[in-house]
Amino acid sequence: MIVDFHTHAFTDALAEKAIGKLAKVSGMPPQSDGTVSDLQKKMREQGVDTAVVLNIATTAHSMHKVNDFAAQINALPGIVAFGSLHPDAEDWREEIARAKEMGLKGVKLHPHYQGFFVDEERMFPLYEALAEAGLLVTFHAGYDPVSPDVNYCTPKAARMAHEAVPGMKMILAHMGEIKEPGETEEYLIGTDILLDTALCARGNIPEEQLTRMIRRHGAEKVLLGSDFPWHRSEEEIALIRSLPLTEEEKAMILGGNAQRLLGL
Repeated sequence: MIVDFHTHAFTDALAEKAIGKLAKVSGMPPQSDGTVSDLQKKMREQGVDTAVVLNIATTAHSMHKVNDFAAQINALPGIVAFGSLHPDAEDWREEIARAKEMGLKGVKLHPHYQGFFVDEERMFPLYEALAEAGLLVTFHAGYDPVSPDVNYCTPKAARMAHEAVPGMKMILAHMGEIKEPGETEEYLIGTDILLDTALCARGNIPEEQLTRMIRRHGAEKVLLGSDFPWHRSEEEIALIRSLPLTEEEKAMILGGNAQRLLGL
């Protein structure tokens, strides 16, 4: 089973507007129209069995709607949807319970869009509540074009947050820092933090360095990710298959680890 642990999709009503806005900010041409149905179609075409859709509550007001959407698409074939929490929402504790009741297995937090530094102490109660609920937590990590001059989630800061709340099942996107992978090697390799490979196939991390990072960290703590629709899943799959790893290591990254985490 191939599992892409890092994809995005939107409601049919919002997809066109959202894709257009994000394409302008990122400078990357989209590989999809942003709808869930097109995501399912593209995943089938590119050999992906299950796509993890990472939703983001960009405002406190939108949190409930985002999680309702996640629960709705979570029942679709080939889809596992993560919800989201906003740290400024007064009822985030209740929303964690609601997310569990709706069958969501994780949430996505995006420091750049949600306005927090990953190691802020005000975030620790939220992290602790997520850990107690047993929910997976994917963070956007490192650089983001929406706020290129501020890094809200550096590898060093992510490690500090993880050490403060070690029970949280933390997943860092983009191998922890796509622009400065040396920081991932310094601060994250060897920890219990999980890493996804989103956008690695764009050549941001030299293959020799990526292989070294995976080997030192442990392939059992690395997840295939693409950041679809901003990159094609099949290119990330091809990258992992091309690396000088064992077939067992490749199988873990391409889907085995995700199956274990998600209970697939």
